[in-house]
Amino acid sequence: MLRLIITGIGAMPSTVTAQNSEVRDTGTMAGNVNFTDIRGNKTSLYDYLGHGYMVVIELGLTTCPICWQYRTTGLMEVLYKKYGPNGTVFPKKIMPIFIECDPN
Repeated sequence: MLRLIITGIGAMPSTVTAQNSEVRDTGTMAGNVNFTDIRGNKTSLYDYLGHGYMVVIELGLTTCPICWQYRTTGLMEVLYKKYGPNGTVFPKKIMPIFIECDPN
């Protein structure tokens, strides 16, 4: 069962390609990743997976026009509102995460 999707412009072909949104289950075990969200809350990938979430991670740059255009579509917000912790359709099913990749 696919539980983690990593996407972004130039994403690894073994997960998702931004060009055609093809998803391939490679069976590869993802390492744990620690997050601090914009509210200062700390958690990890394994915390979300352990609570039964499918995790969607979008890698992007706010300075990249294509990345920002995708970000402003609102898709990640819709996923969060419908399937996140207080989801209106199926709560606690999907955790969408946007990671800013610019080290500056």
